[in-house]
Formats: sequence, C-alpha cells, structure tokens
Amino acid sequence: MIGVYDSGLGGILELDKIHRDNPKSDIVYLGDQKNAPYGLKSDAELVKIYDHNLAMFKTLGIKHLILACNTLCSTIDLKKEETIQTYDLISHTVENINFQNIKKVAVFATRQTILKKRYQRLLKEKGLKVRGVALDDLAKMLEDFEDPKKIETYLIRIFDSLEDDFDAIILGCTHYPIVKGIFKEYYQCPIFDSRNLDFNLKLNERECGNIYVMMREDEKNRQFVSKYVSYPIIFVTYEELVDRFGLTSQPPHTR
Repeated sequence: MIGVYDSGLGGILELDKIHRDNPKSDIVYLGDQKNAPYGLKSDAELVKIYDHNLAMFKTLGIKHLILACNTLCSTIDLKKEETIQTYDLISHTVENINFQNIKKVAVFATRQTILKKRYQRLLKEKGLKVRGVALDDLAKMLEDFEDPKKIETYLIRIFDSLEDDFDAIILGCTHYPIVKGIFKEYYQCPIFDSRNLDFNLKLNERECGNIYVMMREDEKNRQFVSKYVSYPIIFVTYEELVDRFGLTSQPPHTR
C-alpha cells in the first residue's frame, strides 16, 4: 500500500501517474486541509503535523510514502525514518529535468520552501544560477477556490515586480500547476513541475488497487478530484480505513 501526502489539493495532480505506475497497489491520499496551508508555518509546527500524520500512515500499514508537498520535503529530515520508506519530491523533480542550454532558473514556491533553500542548493550543484520567488498566498487561494481572475491579478503583480530574465522556471509547489497556464502566458521559457515523475515502486499487491482519498468531502473537492484523476476514487475518513482494513485504531484523524 502506498501513501501520498500533501497539505491539500496539490498532490491530487500526482495521483494519476502514481496509479498508472502502481496499478496493483492501494493508494491512500491525505490532503491535510485541516492544517493547510503549510507554506507559512514554522519548522516546529510542520514537524508536529508531520509526526502526527506519519503515525496515522504507519497505523494503516503503509510502507511507502510519497511526500507530494515541497514544503514538507524542504523541512523534514527524511533520513531519520526507518520503518517507512519516504520519497522526496524535490530531488525527484530536479533530477528529472533536462537542463541543457539552461543557465538561470527561477523557483516559484511557498515561503518556507524558499527559505529552506533546498531547491537552490540542488540546482547550484548543477552549476545553475537560481532565483527563489516566494508566493505567500497562492496555495491558500487555490485551496479556497478563489476567483481565477483574482489569482491571475495576484500573480501578474508579482511577475511584473521581477526584473530578472530566466531560462527556465520550476513550480516548486504541487498546487501551482493548477494555474500553470498563467505562467505560460507571461513567460516564454520552459516551465517544469513535479507532475508525471516516475514513482514505479514495483509493488504487486493485488489484482487492481483502489485510490482512497482522505480529504474534506464537499462538492468543490469532488469536482476538483474528478477533473484531475481519471480513475475511480473513494472518499474516506481515517476511521473508515481502519475499519475497512481490520486494523487497531490510533487516535482519530478526521477529514
């Protein structure tokens, strides 16, 4: 069984490819909208949230966890975890980009991701110049299904304030590809993100795996999931999963 963990909607965009790569594995997706957005939280707050949710994944018997949240990947020490295999979105993203003829990259991400400088370090190791741009409000605007025109105005104002020229852009938050079209209209350069990464974990667990989504089950979320996931999904609570898998429950975790 594979866990996929994000602060909300963004990681939903990763599910189709993960399911195609691992069609015989159950996938449990946590969109932690209760604590979203993550990008302006402190290290201590993020570690506390992560530890709580990690304990939930362990109780569900998950051995492989894909962190579909760049903010967490920037902040959490993944090397210390021994009982569950975690997969880091940032290093996967950087390693899967062809940087031929690219000298300067702009990384658009949450403030926490930019401050931790993980992208910057990995890109500089490849001999690239890097500009980090924090988008403090974008993830929350997307989580709240703000009016698209308001989101576009917010982004254009930030774009206009940047005087740099970039050879390429990385969208360093899984929410941001939702509005990738706005970036493409403004910038005439390659724009990369974490969608369609290879997460074939070579698991062979059952005839056909299910996709379980632990996230607020309302009409807007349902419409969003159906737009970006082409496979059937099952909205569940943590307690329902514990019951479905016949497990002993830990303290409850709600949608």
